[in-house]
Amino acid sequence: MNCLYRLLFYFCILLASFQMSSCLSNSTGSNTVDSVNDAQMLAALKNVSIAEDSVTMELQLPEEIESGRRLNELRQMSSKNFDDASLYGMTLRIYSSVSNTKKDARQAEFKGMRQVIEWDTLQAYPQNVETEGFIVKKGEKKIIVSQSSLNYQKDREILRYLFAQIVAGEKAEVKLSSHFKYEIGKLSGEFELPPPLPILIPTRADDNTKRFLSELLAADDI
Repeated sequence: MNCLYRLLFYFCILLASFQMSSCLSNSTGSNTVDSVNDAQMLAALKNVSIAEDSVTMELQLPEEIESGRRLNELRQMSSKNFDDASLYGMTLRIYSSVSNTKKDARQAEFKGMRQVIEWDTLQAYPQNVETEGFIVKKGEKKIIVSQSSLNYQKDREILRYLFAQIVAGEKAEVKLSSHFKYEIGKLSGEFELPPPLPILIPTRADDNTKRFLSELLAADDI
């Protein structure tokens, strides 16, 4: 009888050990299947590409120029409004077509994007344009719009180039590079994708605006 109890006791211990081992095995297997290491996630981000970029410009000028008056006349009427170089400016907008449609694509989450505009004749004055974080889902294509404001006081050389192109009715030649920012676990940084792209920015303005910009370029004291 004692032997029977002893055998039953050992059997219960073995059964409990087997069940615990089975639970641990299943739990470990699940974690292994679901986990994706940081390097794989970074590789997934680099699957995203920019298919096409375009840049537009919008002049920011005092409304009074629409009257057709000459710059000198307007300055005499209101030196406060027309002698301040910071009141003459432009907004640049970059439209980036981002694609995440490769065969092994995963959802890609970026902390932001830094785009650099290099001007045709002003390589010493690159323009940085920052974009906030965004997500590109698996199989998704989307347009990311970023913008930057320039004014004649702090971005004088760039705007003199752009105003001159507008007056001449010619496109502005630039190179655009895109740098994607990421933060994955302990990894953080940015990568460039693709290499710098040559882009022509169209310039459009009526004759009155062209004349005003021409007079502004000739004014050495603004």
